[in-house]
Amino acid sequence: LSKPTQKLPTGRITAENQFKLLRGIAIASGHELTPVSNKEIADVVQMHQNTVSIGNPFYADIGLIEKVGQKIRATQELANYAERCKWSEDDAGHKLRNTIENTWFAKAILPRLSLHTINIDEAISVLGEASNASPEYKPQLQILLRFLEFSGLITIENNTVILQEVGINEDAPPKKEVPPPPPKNQFELDNNFEVFQIPIPGKPSAVFKIPKNLSSADWVMLKTMLEAYISHLSKQGE
Repeated sequence: LSKPTQKLPTGRITAENQFKLLRGIAIASGHELTPVSNKEIADVVQMHQNTVSIGNPFYADIGLIEKVGQKIRATQELANYAERCKWSEDDAGHKLRNTIENTWFAKAILPRLSLHTINIDEAISVLGEASNASPEYKPQLQILLRFLEFSGLITIENNTVILQEVGINEDAPPKKEVPPPPPKNQFELDNNFEVFQIPIPGKPSAVFKIPKNLSSADWVMLKTMLEAYISHLSKQGE
């Protein structure tokens, strides 16, 4: 059994309990990110302190916690995750996206997913090769996939691993609204038309928009049509 060249998560804690443990570390550290002991964390998550301690090496390696002497403290991103859990646990893991995206296992698999989807067995094989881990470490490599999914970097559907599109950054400032262009003046000239007005005392002007380059026959027809319209409209106004 060869020893992996990369830190792997413990296989003695399920992925779901590891996410619970990470939340407990953030809660124990508080808003001020105070260093805390394994015992203090264990009291929050209701686990044995030895169970808490076996998760720490991996969390520290990927940058979710910091070691301070014999104690540990949550990073700001981990604190943001715990805070988001108060409102919604469904997408709270996405708060860990920036940290997880920079891990060795994300860098090993995300470029391949950008080209095409792969099945879970192939994904585990990729992670095994990247960490020099033998097949005996498959359960821990599967947990790595859960971390990638939990943080919103991938989606796993029907045994297929899919690259997750980046969502809207909720921390980004709102986009500046671009005002619509002012309405076009109804009397503005068009290159294909001649537009003119005939003033009528006490009334709005009559506006005519006539195509350019009319032939003699066109002008005769236009004159006839205008006379007909004027006659018809004048009778309606009587």
